[in-house]
Parts: sequence; C-alpha cells; structure tokens
Amino acid sequence: MNEQVHTAIRQPEAEVRELGSFELKLLASINKLQDRAWGSNLQSDLSQLTGRDVAIGQLYLALSKLEKKGMISASKSDPEPVRGGRSKKVFRLETPGARALERTVSFLEAPRVLRPQENNNGEFAH
Repeated sequence: MNEQVHTAIRQPEAEVRELGSFELKLLASINKLQDRAWGSNLQSDLSQLTGRDVAIGQLYLALSKLEKKGMISASKSDPEPVRGGRSKKVFRLETPGARALERTVSFLEAPRVLRPQENNNGEFAH
C-alpha cells in the first residue's frame, strides 16, 4: 500500500531532480535577460554572476541539458536589422524551470536557512 501512495504522488522527473548551482544560475540569467537570453549575453552575465570566465562549451552543454529536462526552450530570433545580420537562438524559461528557480529562491529566503544558529550562550552550534 505504501508503494501505491508513493507512486501516486510522484512528480514529473524534470521537477524532481536537483539542479546544480551552475544550472540554477543559468536559469536565473535566462529569467533576467528575457528576450535577450542568447549565448553571448548569457556567457557575459554568468561570468559576472560567478566571478569567473564561463566557457562557451560549458554554457551550451548546460543549456542542452536544461532543454532536454524541459526547463527551458529555444527559438530563433529575427535576423538583426543590419546587412548580413544573423538570427540568434533565444532561450526562455518553461514552467518546470520557473518552478525550480522559484523553489530555490523561496528556500534561500526562508528564515534561518542561511543564518548560523546560536545556542543560549550566544555561541554558534556545530
């Protein structure tokens, strides 16, 4: 009976899996950049956010994984309005990605999550 209950409340796999910190930062960057969330802008924003250079290969590997998990989607933009202008692959959050980002933000904003706990003597607990 316990197995049936567990199976009945199972969520889609993409929502159950934990995401790494880079993936969460990537989701946050896509959310921040909105319709300007393409490769070079994401690379620049993530480099600022992480304080280190982000390799374009690392970025596109993470984007591919998030797309396969259904967290994000991609579409081509209209070509830039200049001679020889190219279209860009623009990424956007999908519902599972937005939920994962929202859950993480809620967790981090919860009282006492990131604050060390003091005991009655004003010392921090180990």
